[in-house]
Amino acid sequence: MLNANPYCYYKHMRFNKNKQQGFTIVELLIVIVVIAILAAITIVAYNGIQNRANDTAVRTDVSNMAKKLQLFYVEKNIYPDTNIEAEIISTFQGFKASQSAYFINGSNVNLVYCTNLPDKNQFAVIGWSKTSNTKGFYVTNTSGVKEFPYPLESGSKACDNAGISASLAWMWMYDKNTSGGWRSYI
Repeated sequence: MLNANPYCYYKHMRFNKNKQQGFTIVELLIVIVVIAILAAITIVAYNGIQNRANDTAVRTDVSNMAKKLQLFYVEKNIYPDTNIEAEIISTFQGFKASQSAYFINGSNVNLVYCTNLPDKNQFAVIGWSKTSNTKGFYVTNTSGVKEFPYPLESGSKACDNAGISASLAWMWMYDKNTSGGWRSYI
């Protein structure tokens, strides 16, 4: 019940007008926590999308390199010799790798072309995704693109793991000693 005294009513109204309006610390903390949770979910989802994009790019690159190698084989009945750079350049002319999708750790290994010697009737192309140094993909003259569950390793070891015989040659498409790292035709 209101006091009949007009002065008390006025004093009550004046008190409410001067009261500060705003958020309490608890309300602000709740908002900050909700924003942090949403940000964390977004970052995790974004990283997952980026990893899948890198994996897809590497898969596509090794598949496209295999197609170029098959075209060379149709013309010459052998795969290009990794020791003859002119053959490699002519084979991969116009091919551009998705360079930012590859794992680079300061070594030469991240995209490798292998062939068996002296026959040159087998090949493998192996690439490691930026996702992880153990996340690779490979393709051979007898198989489509498959996951390569071996870590970054020397060319000969990688080629052996891809099923190319021990008498082989390999070439890194990324060479830390080359200006810019990647060979000019890649």
